[in-house]
Amino acid sequence: QQAGSDFTRCKFSQLGGDYVGTIAVTKSGIRCQMWTGIEQIHKVDERIRDIDFPDGSKSLAKNYCRNPTNDSRGLWCYTIEKSVEIEECDIPLCNYQENRVTGTGVEYGGKFKTSLSQKECKFWKTRHTIEEGDIATQTKRFPNTNFPEQSRERAKNYCRNPDGDNGGPWCYVDGVYENIVNKEYCDVPLADDRDCLVYTRSIDSYSTITKLDYSNQNITVWIKLWNPTFNYKTMATLLLSHVPVPATGKVIAELWKAGAEIAFSNTLTGLIYPGLNLHTNFKHTPHLITGENWTAITISWSLGYVTISLANSTEIIYAGEYAVKDSLSTLYPDGFLYYGLAGEGILWSTDLCLETCEIHTTFGYRYLRTWPIHSSYKSYSINFFLRSSFAISIQLYQTPGVQFPYFEIKMTQKGLITIIYQETSELPIHEIKNVESSEVLDYWTWEDFTISIFGSDLYILVHKYYGGVELLHVKYDLFKTVRWFSIGSERIAHWTLYCTPENKDLSEETSPPNCIASKEEKYEGAQWFTKNFFPCALWSSDMVPNDQKEDHLFPDGSVFNATNKCRKINFDAKTPYCYALWDSTATTAYKSDCLIPACRSASCRVVGTANDYIGTLSETRSGRRCALWLNQPGKKGEKKYLNDTLYPEQSVKDASNYCRNPSQSAAGTWCYTTDPLVTRDLCQVKDCDLPGEYIFLIKGDNIGRRMYILPKYRVKGIKINVKIWIPDDPDLIKIVFDADDGLNSSYKLIIGAENNSKILLYYKSEEKDYELVKEQISVHILFIARWSQFIIKIPRGKVQIYRDATSLLFEWEHEDPLKSFLPIYYYFSTEKNLMALSYDCVSTCHVEITTTNKIEKFFPIFSEDDTNYMHPQKLEFMIISNGDVQIPLILFPEDFEYYVLKIGQSTSTITLFNSYMTFLFQIVEKKSPVEQLLSEKEWSNITISWVNRTMQVFWNTIKLLDYEHTHPFVFYFFSVKLRTGFAKWTVNCLPPGKSII
Repeated sequence: QQAGSDFTRCKFSQLGGDYVGTIAVTKSGIRCQMWTGIEQIHKVDERIRDIDFPDGSKSLAKNYCRNPTNDSRGLWCYTIEKSVEIEECDIPLCNYQENRVTGTGVEYGGKFKTSLSQKECKFWKTRHTIEEGDIATQTKRFPNTNFPEQSRERAKNYCRNPDGDNGGPWCYVDGVYENIVNKEYCDVPLADDRDCLVYTRSIDSYSTITKLDYSNQNITVWIKLWNPTFNYKTMATLLLSHVPVPATGKVIAELWKAGAEIAFSNTLTGLIYPGLNLHTNFKHTPHLITGENWTAITISWSLGYVTISLANSTEIIYAGEYAVKDSLSTLYPDGFLYYGLAGEGILWSTDLCLETCEIHTTFGYRYLRTWPIHSSYKSYSINFFLRSSFAISIQLYQTPGVQFPYFEIKMTQKGLITIIYQETSELPIHEIKNVESSEVLDYWTWEDFTISIFGSDLYILVHKYYGGVELLHVKYDLFKTVRWFSIGSERIAHWTLYCTPENKDLSEETSPPNCIASKEEKYEGAQWFTKNFFPCALWSSDMVPNDQKEDHLFPDGSVFNATNKCRKINFDAKTPYCYALWDSTATTAYKSDCLIPACRSASCRVVGTANDYIGTLSETRSGRRCALWLNQPGKKGEKKYLNDTLYPEQSVKDASNYCRNPSQSAAGTWCYTTDPLVTRDLCQVKDCDLPGEYIFLIKGDNIGRRMYILPKYRVKGIKINVKIWIPDDPDLIKIVFDADDGLNSSYKLIIGAENNSKILLYYKSEEKDYELVKEQISVHILFIARWSQFIIKIPRGKVQIYRDATSLLFEWEHEDPLKSFLPIYYYFSTEKNLMALSYDCVSTCHVEITTTNKIEKFFPIFSEDDTNYMHPQKLEFMIISNGDVQIPLILFPEDFEYYVLKIGQSTSTITLFNSYMTFLFQIVEKKSPVEQLLSEKEWSNITISWVNRTMQVFWNTIKLLDYEHTHPFVFYFFSVKLRTGFAKWTVNCLPPGKSII
């Protein structure tokens, strides 16, 4: 055991205000008198109160040595000797020699002897000259008792804290001028450092709040005092909220009844709001929080009640009801959506940042929370994702215990970046650098930033899909001293720290209900801030006029269900609005308009499945009239589409007979028709960015669907567009590049790996199986609501990915390119879900080599010569094959029922089937007048055409089939498959020259 490390027999501060030990004798050996009692030898000063004791009361302090008066001589007591009223107690400082136990580190007795700027410390026994303002003076000679060693000489030149500086251990170092020293803090680690560490200050509002998983039924927080002398002077508070608004605990939990504010202290612990009552809402909790050890506290909630207990203990400190009848809290009886932390000089820790990427919301420049800056190889960096359309600020500190000196990095919405420095509150602010950047802040997009500090150099980078872009570089000697940071914003802003936002936390797409299609439409989306990004107050609160709280005015059904979302309550209003808070401390609100984006999907589809489409098209691609959704056919199982929530209008009735997609079909919008012979049909709602006739859908490995790498691809690259097609089922895209037939070498390129955060490249040689050769972080590289464009170049021994002609995104080169293989074939695949591809089908005729019986690639039926692209009626194939080729003709890609046309290579027959599940039911079969329909050496021209109920098939100009069906032929997708052999084919274009045959 280290000298002086018995915490019950030593103190953690010079004055001993933290001491809760049981020593009860003075330095001369006289026994101490009780601090309270009837028969006292010496009357205790009436000005000494219960709150002045770290125990919480005089009675609990018994007759132990204490310092309730903050006497400069340290711990003392009244004695039981009549002749000696008061005497000091001889209780030494604790001496912890490994690391520091407390934030202030007065007890640190180790051998660190360099400052934050890596300067060597001066010896304590020697007095030096220091400048205080403009005056040169001698450094203070601290008493020996102010050092853990009880000696200035034994303290040598080690980092110490003899004056109890709230910043922590420090020392004197050489200054800029000769024979002048400066005071600098030291980088002494905390002995019991924890993950998810954050320091809080006592601020008048929760200007920073953090998203919380509603499914959580409890939260465990570890709490510790930074300065142990604050043990009876400070209070830690936790806000649990139902709304994402940074505000005061009183506003959220009391005025709005939208949460609960809880206090933890060494005097009282319990529920502050709602219903503040010191007699019923709190329990006396002496010694709950200390500066020496972490206290783990679990807060649990269920059915509107909250309980507080020590972690891993069955003893309940407090239990009470937070839910208030007829309020927002009754809508969320089993959980909270956000939490806030506050309290002067409090260290907090949770496990939440280890379980998920936490989203922090800020409003105002109050710098409530302070986080440690991560370090690696003597460099320091702050990695953060940001959503903001107004100015944001990051302050950098040497230690969280003091606010000065500090650096501030401010970024404005117009791209101006400024760095300032302020040494003390009395000295003026010094501007270090400002630059103008083209990087404009945007609330609707997560931007990835890094602040890197290497010695005296500070860099600010923004990370784009093509790599990092330097926004600013500046040199300043004191940058090397910063270790903590805090964040703030002019208006509402969202942040993640040292992690990538999850897909569920991406900004809302401009699709219903989060957009407006017409001025007359009532907005039902989730936006809760004004056009100037001020947060909205609850509609049910007293901040809103009573005449605008009537339930029937809200599309949500009630004023409580509307929470604080923008709404168009007043019929005279031109746009949705709300009542906004101008500041996080505000207790009143003002009316302000909300800027709601217009729906892009009134005339086209943003999302692949077109569930965002809210237009009024009511005619199918084949020209049939749509039936009302309310009049759905009585077919068993399909009445499920009468569910209101499946429509963007949130109403089957309001969906009328418009083209919609309640089934989330990969084909897009559809409807039931008024034609009894065609029950369902697709509608032509095009992709907003790319023409729909060139969009291919793939699902699965697609191993048997290779395409040729044309010579021009090696120079110009393969240009492809990729889109996550079904929003609820995202996936990655794999592109496999194979060597020539007979060789094993291959590349496997995976874009969007590990939850859409990485690009991976695997290499298989002739001798070895696949090995990972490069891994690159590229977050959110694949999009749901827009296309990701890539140009992939694959010369011998190299793989390159570009976003456009000049923006290199990914590159790998073989150590010996000449010994590497030359890719000849490529194909696309997914892991399990359906993805969309689009590539050039106009200037290039793609040749596919099919060797699979699986339908894993859906081709749109289109023709360059067919002006009626809405209802295509012809497919013209060029085929080389040694097997029977099957061509599925499909209406809905996910359906188990479709047509199959088989071209019999071995039997010279043409057969039309109806396929259901895995079974083929023959409709018609014709013997071909041509002896050999397909050849493995020459191209055969097979043309399929259909009009209404008639289908014809031609071999060159020879008619093979002329058939009239009982129902009209309606399909918009096809595929190619065969059980054995291969088929090399093109569609609606002439194959390239014979060099690839």
